[in-house]
Amino acid sequence: MVTVGLLGVMAAGMGAVLAGRTLARYKDAAMRPLLLFRPFTLVRRTTISDPAATFPVVRFRFAIGGTGLDGFNLSLGDHVKLARGDVWTKPKSYSPLAWGVGGSDDAGDTFDLVVKIYPRNGTSQYLDSMQVGDQVKMSGPFPPPIGMQKVRNGGDVCNIVCFGVGITEALAVAEAELQRDDVRNVTMLWANRGQADEVLAEWVAQLQKVHPTKFTLLRAYSRESGGDFEGRVDGSMMTKAFGLSGSAPATRFLVVGTKEMMKATWETLGSLGYPRPAHDLLQKPGWAGVLMGLVGVAAGSNPSVPARL
Repeated sequence: MVTVGLLGVMAAGMGAVLAGRTLARYKDAAMRPLLLFRPFTLVRRTTISDPAATFPVVRFRFAIGGTGLDGFNLSLGDHVKLARGDVWTKPKSYSPLAWGVGGSDDAGDTFDLVVKIYPRNGTSQYLDSMQVGDQVKMSGPFPPPIGMQKVRNGGDVCNIVCFGVGITEALAVAEAELQRDDVRNVTMLWANRGQADEVLAEWVAQLQKVHPTKFTLLRAYSRESGGDFEGRVDGSMMTKAFGLSGSAPATRFLVVGTKEMMKATWETLGSLGYPRPAHDLLQKPGWAGVLMGLVGVAAGSNPSVPARL
């Protein structure tokens, strides 16, 4: 009992020290410190979805200000967290676009959030209510500093399963993978209800144009024909799309979508001989990495992370 109480006091004390040093370390950075949310001004909003789309999709462009997107690495799937302003709502994660990726401004002084506006989704509705000049509170990048960030898990074949507007993250990672000399090919299976629900398709097409032999795009439509596949993503579809035939040690996968979609897809891939621990392209660090990251923050040593792809 005494030992547990003492450990609790020590942990609380260490937490206070880390929080204090983190605040001092990152008080001037644009998107940091880790858990503090800062206002970002909306400078442009554009509806980019087809009028026939199931739900509208809007590109929100925010001014960065300060020192820029400190520490962001879009090739590792870094994201921001957006707060709606009330303490009862869990912050929502979004994958930003910047430095020219996916039609974003390449000047580096803004970043975009591409958001599907659902009729009953509080956060997307909140964003949709914002007008140019309004401010939204965000924090990032997430995952936080060195030691806590995802790491690329090797491999020379990259297969991407992307659901809907998840193309924002998938596009940035695909572009980074295609630039690697040690990657032989990248195949993306992009699932939507129909063609009208696609966004950023012109930027995906640009990747095909730049990498005609290295990048393959396959479309799956669940509610219409006309794509490469018809129906929901399943084991049979992925086997055909990626040419799977037993486990291949150098093959990696990226799955982008809702938590439910990602979980189901990884379960299917596991049943096909591609378990997530061995074949996930971007892996989360273990507890050792998290602790090292916290120690680095506390000590004031956080090596710069490549911001560009």
